[in-house]
Amino acid sequence: MSTSIVKCRTQAQITPLGIDCETPMFSWQMAASQAGAKQSAYRIIVSKDKTMTPIIWDSNIVKSYIQHTALTADCTKLEPSTRYYWKVFVWDEENMIHESEVTWFETGLMGKDTSVWNNAQWIGSPKQTTNTACLYSYQMNVDFKTDIGNKAGIVLSARNKDNYVLFDVDMDNRTLMIYEYCDNAWDGSTKEGHLPTVTILGSKVGYVISKEAVSEGLEHDWNTISITVDNRELSVSINNVTVIQKEADLMPNAGFFVPRRGCLFSIGFKQLGSTAYYDNLVISDPKTNTVFQNESFSDESGIFSVLGSCKDGILTVKNQFELACPVPAINLLGTFHANPSKKIASARLYATARGSYRVKVNGIDADGSFFAPGFTDYRLRIFYQTYDVTNLLHDGENQLLAIVGKGYYNGYCGYSGPMKYGEQNSFMGRMIVTYTDGSKDELVTDDSWLFTDKGAVVDSDYLDGENYDARLLPKDLSHIDNNDKRWKTCGILPWPSKPVPTNGTFTNPVKFELTAQEGPSAVIERVLTPVSMQEIPTGHFVYDLGQNMVGTVRLRLKGERGLSIKLRYGEMSYANGEIYIKNIRSAANTDTYTFSGDPNGETFVPSFTSHGFRYVEITGNGCELSDISCVTSLEGLVLCNTPDTTGSFSCSDPLVNQLQSNIQWGQRGNSLLVYTDCPQRNERMGWTGDAQVFAPTAAFNMDVQSFMNKWLLDVRDGQLMYNRQGAVPDTAPLGGDNRPAGCAGWADASVIVPWEMYLAYGDTRVLEENYECMARWIAYQSLDSRQNCGLRTVDGVQRHDQSDLSSKPFIQVQQSRGDHLTFDESTPFILTATAYAAYVADLMARIARILGKTDDAALYQKRFEDIRTAFREAWVQPDGSLAYWGEMSKGTPQADGTIINQTRYCENAGSTHHPSQTAYALAIDFNLMPEETMEQTTHYFVESIHRRDNHLSVGFLGISHLLPALTKCGQNELAFTLLEQKGNPGWLYSVINGATTIWERWNSYIAETGTFGDVSMNSFNHYAYGSIGQWLYRTVLGIQTGENIDEAGYHKIFLTPSWGGTLTYAKGEQETPFGKIASSWEKKENSVVYHCEIPANTTAHLSLPASGHNSVQILEGAAIADASVSGVAGFELVSGRYTFKIC
Repeated sequence: MSTSIVKCRTQAQITPLGIDCETPMFSWQMAASQAGAKQSAYRIIVSKDKTMTPIIWDSNIVKSYIQHTALTADCTKLEPSTRYYWKVFVWDEENMIHESEVTWFETGLMGKDTSVWNNAQWIGSPKQTTNTACLYSYQMNVDFKTDIGNKAGIVLSARNKDNYVLFDVDMDNRTLMIYEYCDNAWDGSTKEGHLPTVTILGSKVGYVISKEAVSEGLEHDWNTISITVDNRELSVSINNVTVIQKEADLMPNAGFFVPRRGCLFSIGFKQLGSTAYYDNLVISDPKTNTVFQNESFSDESGIFSVLGSCKDGILTVKNQFELACPVPAINLLGTFHANPSKKIASARLYATARGSYRVKVNGIDADGSFFAPGFTDYRLRIFYQTYDVTNLLHDGENQLLAIVGKGYYNGYCGYSGPMKYGEQNSFMGRMIVTYTDGSKDELVTDDSWLFTDKGAVVDSDYLDGENYDARLLPKDLSHIDNNDKRWKTCGILPWPSKPVPTNGTFTNPVKFELTAQEGPSAVIERVLTPVSMQEIPTGHFVYDLGQNMVGTVRLRLKGERGLSIKLRYGEMSYANGEIYIKNIRSAANTDTYTFSGDPNGETFVPSFTSHGFRYVEITGNGCELSDISCVTSLEGLVLCNTPDTTGSFSCSDPLVNQLQSNIQWGQRGNSLLVYTDCPQRNERMGWTGDAQVFAPTAAFNMDVQSFMNKWLLDVRDGQLMYNRQGAVPDTAPLGGDNRPAGCAGWADASVIVPWEMYLAYGDTRVLEENYECMARWIAYQSLDSRQNCGLRTVDGVQRHDQSDLSSKPFIQVQQSRGDHLTFDESTPFILTATAYAAYVADLMARIARILGKTDDAALYQKRFEDIRTAFREAWVQPDGSLAYWGEMSKGTPQADGTIINQTRYCENAGSTHHPSQTAYALAIDFNLMPEETMEQTTHYFVESIHRRDNHLSVGFLGISHLLPALTKCGQNELAFTLLEQKGNPGWLYSVINGATTIWERWNSYIAETGTFGDVSMNSFNHYAYGSIGQWLYRTVLGIQTGENIDEAGYHKIFLTPSWGGTLTYAKGEQETPFGKIASSWEKKENSVVYHCEIPANTTAHLSLPASGHNSVQILEGAAIADASVSGVAGFELVSGRYTFKIC
């Protein structure tokens, strides 16, 4: 027998670096081989020395089973930038003492404002910047000169070398032609051939350049062209004489379900087979008179010098086609001189940005994470990161290079648009170097830092992609020549301003906060390699990674200098193998890479963007690849913020096993920065409705505790910034937009998710930290303006005769959405909203009791009962059935000629329109139906499924409650039938159609016909429907936790395994705060063998589906029979291994 204390964590993380919490939470596990092992007491000590002397805090011996506790206020106040060591002593059931290894955590700056940054300043470009991917009003002025027989090819609105607008100036013939080049990728490249199509914009014969503009004989002298774009309106002048006068609708249309067009993007000169000369290039915003670039080509320090060759103040472009973004990523360079007479003991870099950033120390990445500083509502809060750079520094001069891209700060943020938080990217950092003698040196961001916008990251957007030119890398990243003329003095930017809410003004002052990162960083979780590659169509090389994933790629390359390639990403392919990307909507989803020509090879990892994909297509960028020899290898880097898997499930049905894999991959892919609904299109937002239905499954599959704690902070911030009487927005972070005010099933995540996290991890702090937010949300629901007696307004007319009324005003008002993407649109939004209002009131009553808020508990219990009464009066019939008038917003005639909002849905004899599966599932699972009629209710619920030939018809709000409701009313066999349903709609339909993740629609793709669903909403990685995972764990495996304060977090385990359908076995595990639970069953000829493992310091109650204890044999373990529950064979278990045979 042996006992050890393992998995010691601080703030739910192992050895966290840079936390700001003054009372961090410590947790541990007790691992023991002997049955019945349990903790009787613990003691924690904390020290600033790993020898654990002297002790700065001692919990003393605490007699408790609890395996987590917080540092208390009697501890000496934690100091900033300090490493603390701790260990725990545990007394077991026999009073034997066991101690953990020494572990540690390290504090950050321990502050939220400027005072802890030692005068560090926000630094960035000395010029005004913007996002050129959303700039639809702009002006370009440039002097140009051509030789006889040559044209000037001026390129604007260039996303890449296959998508741009060309202004072709022919001075020989005095004409200006305008062309749009487009690769038509969203239509399938075979539709228009495999090369970009060319469309003439405006006049088909060209615009005349008059002799007034250019005198005869001076055609090939220096002339000045001015191109002004105002949305789609175009004006062109040469030498201040009009060539095109405000011609409307000439520039390309932006579109929504295709990548954006017409905005500035990048500019360039296309002189393939010709030569032109340029000077005095100015890019500006004519509406604000803001100049973004003013290039005289006096040297090669400017970003436009890459467009040709500079000599004598002139840019010569000869047989070249190059692009440059006027406002690229910013590069900032700081220098630190380490004291040569001292030895460095430690070095910490505290850094953040307004934008997405990466830091290199002497040419090496500070760490391997992505997308710092993470995604928050940057108006209110930005995180800073802590990096251990001790081993990256050396004696003498050291360099810190920060590269800052747009990120969500001023890039596109979902489909809310760009620059929701600001225009200018910036960086701030403070490095503290401690020597072995205890002395310190510092480097902070200030005006001593250098800036350049002539760097390899030419442009980047988290949704659209990254353009990278390796020719612009410094010759030696480990020691950059700061005398290079490209480096200028940086600009100093102001501290973020006082937060301004989305609606109204704050009643009380609210300050911007710069706080230590909450939760884990985005990291490489695993690496995938292609399973195949094919060329389809010509020049398009498509790699199949075999798995729909989220992240980026790592390319190893070798090619000639100046060669440029383009990467596009798709979740699916057409039947012929061509990449399918229509469903990406307006996200460009494209990276480009221009080779440096390094003879030793080069590597490209797009680091400022993320993609959702299974397929990667590589083509030439502005050229055609005859082969793919320039790519020596390709890997898919799977990125996520929750890399630790905690649960597993498998069974005898390989299709169900693939479903479980799809659920986990869907979760993995949508756990990047925040819980997104989808990871690939122009959305990727933290939808609260998706999160709440999936939260239980999430906590089974992966360690999401700290990730969810961070997201719940986003929810609280969202409620604050929304500023609508306690309403919770539909997305968190809010994103700067103004969505409908508090939508049921979405905003209810503010209550449901903390509750599910409490159940999974047993930590009441998640309830305490979110209690005010939860209470404010329910107070908002309780406003007179948010609930009534159910009077319906149909097509603008109040209809008493078509209303489901209650005597109490607790029916929730009409919502902006209901059972989203359901197959049965009849369910009234007010019914689902009222059901959810009852559920969260019930949860709040339980939460208040757990936290000792008895008065609040009574109020919430009363609210639950009042809503339940109103629900029953409005929709529950005396026979236990439901009845309602169809959803108010559905006024379009259906296939049978009926109109939903004028139709009565009931179970009356002769009725052809019946209540939905979602209506029954919510009413049953939320305990809203009378117990005395549950038998009849169950009958009607079952009929709602049989009527659809045992197919489900639920949407987002019903999906996580359908099978649990069937289980609750004793219909497990029907639940198994739905699980194994292979038809559409059903969970396995996507599996047999080749899915490797969960789809947004049940029929997003039909393999038999090769057809795809509606591109407006057709994600192939949308985790919400994967919420069946909780039923696989809680019902099939039977792993559940109690909810009382001494039970939650699986201290008291309830095992209720179920077998049914065609499954012959099921097995799985769950890693809990106390250790691993295992549960499995297998059908034999005339029996079922059940096995379970219970971790130390827990107990379990096992309920086996057997007629009695006489039909159960105990094959392993000392289980104690419990006959208190009828209809099952019950047993009380202590920690250990058990095997039972049920005959």
